[in-house]
Amino acid sequence: MCSMSPTDVARQLLARIAAPRGAVSILPEPEPSTGFALRVWVTGNADLAKIPDEFLGHPVIIQTAPRFTAEGVSR
Repeated sequence: MCSMSPTDVARQLLARIAAPRGAVSILPEPEPSTGFALRVWVTGNADLAKIPDEFLGHPVIIQTAPRFTAEGVSR
C-alpha cells in the first residue's frame, strides 16, 4: 500500500497510460479494502491495453466515458 494521496496516484496512473489529451479521465473514489479505487473514464481513442487492472495496490475500474451532445448524453 502506498502513502501518496489519491490525487497523486491518479496523476501517476495518467502519466503511465500516456493517452492523448482528453482521452482519459481518472477519478479516485472510496474503496473499503484499499482506501480508494481509481475509476478511469475512456473515450474511443484511448488504448485500453495500457490501463492496468490494479495500480500501486489500488483497483482500477475502466468505463467508457459518455458522450455529451446538444441533445443530451449518448453512449
